[in-house]
Amino acid sequence: MSTTTSIDAARAWLAQADTDPDHAYRWWLSSPGSVAILPAGRMWDVVELGPAQADQLAGHPAITGPVIRYDDRDRAFVLVPPGTRDTWTSQLAPCLSEVHYLSVPDPSRTAPPGVHWVIPPDGTGTLTEPALLAAALAEVAL
Repeated sequence: MSTTTSIDAARAWLAQADTDPDHAYRWWLSSPGSVAILPAGRMWDVVELGPAQADQLAGHPAITGPVIRYDDRDRAFVLVPPGTRDTWTSQLAPCLSEVHYLSVPDPSRTAPPGVHWVIPPDGTGTLTEPALLAAALAEVAL
């Protein structure tokens, strides 16, 4: 799959999180660096990593799905399956779902400055397995 095709597939997948998918496209395509504000809980939940956790887990094999980095807040957000919040037991990082919104950059935005993808979505819907992420969090907390 070409890079352009992957980005188009990723946009289509991400846009499904919005009740009006065209809304996300309008934001992403309005200007370079734009983000779409998308709700958690529909297509994914998110686990919020603090700065040390984000740095320690960078490149960890447990993280197989998309990850967004907010440089201005020094946070990273790992996308996990919807419903994870209901079963998330790790006290090391919060899992966010309904009523939380995420600033989601265009899938082509993979470098700072600003909000960007550390691991961009590929359009297939692959997300990080919550149990593996919880284990990785425990591993780096030791």
